[in-house]
Amino acid sequence: MARRLLDEGHEVVGIDGLRPNYDLNSSYAATRFCGERPRFSGHEAMLEDFAARQRIYGDGFDVVCHFAAQAGVRYKPRQSARLCRRQSDRNFNLLELMRHARRRMR
Repeated sequence: MARRLLDEGHEVVGIDGLRPNYDLNSSYAATRFCGERPRFSGHEAMLEDFAARQRIYGDGFDVVCHFAAQAGVRYKPRQSARLCRRQSDRNFNLLELMRHARRRMR
């Protein structure tokens, strides 16, 4: 998605938590590829870190594409409620950021 948007001339801001339970080489490769493009800025931050996302998206945005999910999750009944809460918190923080951010005018 980022490559296509960059090819079409859009500005793209990427966030990656670079968690150790995910193939970090894949994340680094994508960041390196996009980082070579002038309209891309990549940031290491966790989605649940609302303050970090405020700093990153402080000038507002036109569109948000959210593809993040907890990598390496295996169903474990004792952990399912905790994992669900964590993902819900991340999604809620993103929605709150969108609600409070200024929409950029073209």
